[in-house]
Amino acid sequence: MAQGPSGPLFIPGTAPGDTVVAAPGEKRGDGWAAKMLDLITPGPDRVDPVCQHAATCGGCSLQHLDLSAIARIKRGHLVEALSRRGISEDLVAQTREVPPGTRRRLRLTIVRPGGRAMIGFNVRGTSRLIDIQECPVARPEIVALLPALRDLATSMNSLGKGGDIQVTLSDTGFDLMFIPARPSDPDLAERQRLVSFAEKHDIARIAWESDGFAEPVAARRPARLVIAGVPVDLPIGAFLQPSREGEAILVDLVRAGLPPDAKIIADLYAGCGSLSLPLAVGGANVFAAEGESAPVDALRRAAAGLRVQAECRDLAKHPLTEQ
Repeated sequence: MAQGPSGPLFIPGTAPGDTVVAAPGEKRGDGWAAKMLDLITPGPDRVDPVCQHAATCGGCSLQHLDLSAIARIKRGHLVEALSRRGISEDLVAQTREVPPGTRRRLRLTIVRPGGRAMIGFNVRGTSRLIDIQECPVARPEIVALLPALRDLATSMNSLGKGGDIQVTLSDTGFDLMFIPARPSDPDLAERQRLVSFAEKHDIARIAWESDGFAEPVAARRPARLVIAGVPVDLPIGAFLQPSREGEAILVDLVRAGLPPDAKIIADLYAGCGSLSLPLAVGGANVFAAEGESAPVDALRRAAAGLRVQAECRDLAKHPLTEQ
């Protein structure tokens, strides 16, 4: 961000201390969107991006910044937001970082111009796709699977012009879900192709979601995570923390912030138990509320014998009360 004569300019791709030539654009909030035309002098926090797609890919926006600068900026955003509620900066700890190459879950876009599939992320601010050749944020196993996924998507005419694919690397292998842009079902030959792909690449599960319904097409073994020593069989399309390293940081922070004499701990939007299970394994009595039934069922099965009460609850309509 820079201060212009008519208010702040929001300039993507810049770093603190940069001297740039920029062209103002449309009104944005209390300032103006702008485009960097030329970098005159780089600021001290600017670094060369590690990814060849960083300049245009909408998946990442801060690869041109040093990691310490990203941590400082993100903490600053949090401090500013909390200060509006009268919360002191002294209560905001330093930002915790996770290393690159650890993200275990990606939702990628598929387009099939002329039938040949491209897989990746949209160009920032557009609907055009970058057919990614690398992704330093993701686990290397995911990146290594991309060429095979591209070939598979090329052969799947039921995808039509495209759609999405959710790629999750569980502890028992890949969990894939195809989501065509328009509702459609794979025919028999395509189903056989998906099964063969799962066998060839040792995929745990491949599902197909159409019109809101997700069907397992190839299920060779459960897609499973082990959380605090407890095996959890993931439902199709399950949400989980992007990285195991980030999940561990969150668990440590929650544990550190809990009073030692807490009689019961409420885990809201609990998912499959990434917080509930470590707390229960540590001896806590946990009430876990989650809005979707499939994660609740998975958590109930996993938490058998632990002090976890899991409830499917719409917290927006039925928030917890002090009672």
